[in-house]
Amino acid sequence: MSISIILAIGVFCAMQVIAQLFFKWGSTSDSRWLWGFLAGNAFGFSSIWLLMLIYRSMNVNIALGICSGASFLLAQLALAIISLINLADKIKYVVDSAPFKQGKYTPATHLPIVAPDTLISDPVDAVIVMAAGYSDEVVRIIRQKFDRNINIAILRDFGLEVV
Repeated sequence: MSISIILAIGVFCAMQVIAQLFFKWGSTSDSRWLWGFLAGNAFGFSSIWLLMLIYRSMNVNIALGICSGASFLLAQLALAIISLINLADKIKYVVDSAPFKQGKYTPATHLPIVAPDTLISDPVDAVIVMAAGYSDEVVRIIRQKFDRNINIAILRDFGLEVV
């Protein structure tokens, strides 16, 4: 892998994080919304160009693995952002279907990580899905298996999408 591809992957990840931060910043007040939306989209759309270069410059399977890893990293960064902007007190728990994570706590925020069935035994008003490429599948499972009327939003690369 060439240094230019490594650099492109690094810049792609940085641009995704910057886009998310602009979207979060813009959502903190009505006067910031337009600027947060414009800046977030500028970084988000520009990063897609880099992603296309990455796919074109290396084996597609390897590129997919690297970009999937970057998506995982971004999900972890979302938890760090929650910690930094003091949202943890508004979140009851984190749901993860991986048994080895259940019963543990998220870093920094110390939110309990629970099994999906907790949505039945200890329901919540809303769910934010941060599952990268699996988000739509997770939403479908929540709607089918749990409460059809629960408020669900997906953290996308362009911001929070209410579904």
